[in-house]
Amino acid sequence: MIETETTAASDKGAIRKGLAEVMWVAAPKVSAGLALLTLNLVLLRSWGPEQFGLISVCLTAIVLLDTIFGSAIDMSLFRLAPLARERHPQEARQLEQAGLLLKPAAALIFLPLLWLLAPRLSGLLFQRTDQGGLIVLSYLALVGILLVRSSQVHFQIERTFRRYGLTDLAHSALRFGVSGLLIWTGVATPVSVLGAMAAGSFLVAALTLATFARPVLIAKFSLPAVGQLLATVKWYLATVVVGSVIGRMDVFWVSALAGVEEAGVYGAAQLFALLPQLVGIYLAAVFSPRVLPMWQKGELQPIYSAFQRGLTAAAFGIFLCAAIALSTIGAWLLPPAYREAAPVILLLLPAGLAAFVAFPWAIPFLLFARPKLLLTVDCLALPLLALAYYLTIPRFGIRGAAIVTSGFGLARTAFFLVLANRILKSDPRGHTTVRGTGFGPALQLAGSST
Repeated sequence: MIETETTAASDKGAIRKGLAEVMWVAAPKVSAGLALLTLNLVLLRSWGPEQFGLISVCLTAIVLLDTIFGSAIDMSLFRLAPLARERHPQEARQLEQAGLLLKPAAALIFLPLLWLLAPRLSGLLFQRTDQGGLIVLSYLALVGILLVRSSQVHFQIERTFRRYGLTDLAHSALRFGVSGLLIWTGVATPVSVLGAMAAGSFLVAALTLATFARPVLIAKFSLPAVGQLLATVKWYLATVVVGSVIGRMDVFWVSALAGVEEAGVYGAAQLFALLPQLVGIYLAAVFSPRVLPMWQKGELQPIYSAFQRGLTAAAFGIFLCAAIALSTIGAWLLPPAYREAAPVILLLLPAGLAAFVAFPWAIPFLLFARPKLLLTVDCLALPLLALAYYLTIPRFGIRGAAIVTSGFGLARTAFFLVLANRILKSDPRGHTTVRGTGFGPALQLAGSST
């Protein structure tokens, strides 16, 4: 009896710990999402579609490159550092330091080339050659964000999620607070908003790396750690590049084929339709460092199955609520110049919900387990998807782009889920994992030591 009570108390403690960790990530991320949503709504009402189209394309490019450079390195660290942490903590810090140095080094290598090509890229993306400065400024904002992410990777691996959340809150407060001040004083432009975001990211990165994440800076430099990380990054980089281009190419096709004003309207629709995807990414921030250790211990399948059932049910519920309420809410939220975005939101929403279902567990797991297979699938899909946009957008406009995006997103996610389920039937040790039920075991595992 005493042993049963002790086990039950331990289980409850692990569940509470798992919930606390999720909340320390989710609450700041939700706050940041709401701040970004508010900022975009204010800009929608303050700027015309052309100006909003400029900032939408720039922010999409930042997210895309952050995913390419940042996620490839971060996922490689999640593949290596949690296992090294259990054996030799100093080796884990050296790997984290290698990732910290690799991000700005890679970004600075391409900066001179970007500077030279900025006018041509401006002509390609915006159909005007005088916005090269926006492209360079977006790139600098990207570097600042990459540095912030490096400090947060350290907190994820150490499982100090309170520091992760506080860093996120500070990052959001500086970026969106200064941007809001610029709007309030009437001097906001795409250049000033991007400049505020870049400055806020660099300041938070400097303060965090000098304090809470200082162990990464003071770790003894290890060339073998750099080599080990690079050997792992090469597969993740190729996989993430293709996957990220597939996930973000629609707005660039719209801007190039339909014009920057249509890109502004499409960006307004994405603002709402892709909110579920952000939630999935926020959850992945908690769970990604745990995927590989749990898989190797045969503990992953119960939590994976429990969460996938819950996420799928939530996705259906969100779509049903959106279909019922969108006509009323859209008319209230969107100014007249963006009313065309309302039906596009519903057409794009399945893509956001598919990512919401796939991101927390399936995509990180497949990146660890079968990166080459993901790369092959996406490489085969990329030209077909590009052709679909090329043929659809000139004829059907942004609605056609939204249908292509959602159709592909649903098919891709369904394939990923089937593939993940097949791989999870056996863990790396060669035995079949047990089936779990409900979210209790899931949260227990999320809060347990791995």
